[in-house]
Amino acid sequence: MRRRSWYWSRVWVAVVVVVFVVLLNKSLRSDDIDEVVDRRNKLHPVEMKVRKPRDCAITSWAEVKEAHQYPDDKDVSMEKDVVSRREHIQNMCRTHVHTGGRVSDPYIHVPSNLSMCLVPKVGCTFWKRVFFHLYGDSGKTPGQVSTPLDIDRLYVHFGGNRTPKTVSLNTQPGRDVIFNSTRVMFARDPWSRLWSAYVDKFILPDSWLDHGQNIVQLRPKLGVSGDEGPNSNHTRDAKQMFQRFVCADDITFSEFLNYAFQVSIDPHWSPIHELCDPCIFRPHVVGKMETFARDARYVLVTSGLGHLLQGLDHASHVQDELQLLTRYHFRMLEQRPLLRACLDDVSLARRLWRAFQLNGYIAPGRGFPAELLTRELQGATPSQSAALVTSLVTAAATDSAFGHAQWAAVRHRHMVAAYRAVSKDLLAAMQERFALDFDLFQYDREPADIFTVLP
Repeated sequence: MRRRSWYWSRVWVAVVVVVFVVLLNKSLRSDDIDEVVDRRNKLHPVEMKVRKPRDCAITSWAEVKEAHQYPDDKDVSMEKDVVSRREHIQNMCRTHVHTGGRVSDPYIHVPSNLSMCLVPKVGCTFWKRVFFHLYGDSGKTPGQVSTPLDIDRLYVHFGGNRTPKTVSLNTQPGRDVIFNSTRVMFARDPWSRLWSAYVDKFILPDSWLDHGQNIVQLRPKLGVSGDEGPNSNHTRDAKQMFQRFVCADDITFSEFLNYAFQVSIDPHWSPIHELCDPCIFRPHVVGKMETFARDARYVLVTSGLGHLLQGLDHASHVQDELQLLTRYHFRMLEQRPLLRACLDDVSLARRLWRAFQLNGYIAPGRGFPAELLTRELQGATPSQSAALVTSLVTAAATDSAFGHAQWAAVRHRHMVAAYRAVSKDLLAAMQERFALDFDLFQYDREPADIFTVLP
């Protein structure tokens, strides 16, 4: 009997010890989990509120209005848009658990606590110039640079020193700095973005020697017909075969779209979510190209960088764009000998003139001054040619006197005309390829002015 009593007493002691250990371990695990959750929430806060940057005292739209004079009273809706766009992204990311995208190394400016995920054809050049300027990286002496707009496009895309401007989310230090900053990205209507990529890369000669040559070689497979785009000219004689197969100067919009959807993955025409996945980046502010000046001002002012606003208006943007693209392409012509065999200075000027008309900077009916340029550019150096053409296109844009609304209408009209010449199958392929962009960033996947005219 005593032995049995001793046995059961040992059992009870063991049970008590086991219960104690289990409770202790549970407590320790809860503490560990709480610590992990707390640390995760610090790095990835669930409530994505725009936190006050370290060197910034302006956080509300009322203060923004007081700090900087805006020309349009409707801009007071910006804060409402910021919240609405952010909440929409959050809701979409809960629905689409995995979008299949990534985040290219974001730009970061630690003093202002501002980080940005940049996407080509969505204000990328402007924001790169801002970050380069903030780090004093301009390729010029300090006295030559007073605003980001003084930094050359070629230097931004192909030059630049190794001043740390980007960080990788593949490292813990990179994640720490990004997810403790105010995160910004910009979006653009896919219809407009693709049209802009075509004009910049194929109406202008930027991609003739790579993507253009690929398209020419793939023409039998792509099998596009019925597109008489703004630069279509497939009927060539033997003397022009060099331009046809080497220069690739006659790529149509339909050929480009077929190539973009079937063959080529390029950041300039890849969906935004594949390059900068908002479900990974979790932006506090989603700006849009359609309201770029307003949204960019909001980002700069609320980040304590309002002093960079000099020149950020439509008229200055047009002047800068004309000068930037003209200088860029004449320097490219100088640096790529094969392009020089495809284009002379007058031909390049004609291309620029056409691109500026398609972009709404020069009135559609304004004739290209061929005789004047043929005479004046003879024997000119590349820099002299760029200066003369810049002067002429700037004067033409000034004479056109398009305000922002007129500019947008002209540009949109050209874009719609280009899409109307595209087949139904290509339009359907476009809708499928950019389906998530349409949904994430709230753009119309079937614009009435493009689709209602189709038979």
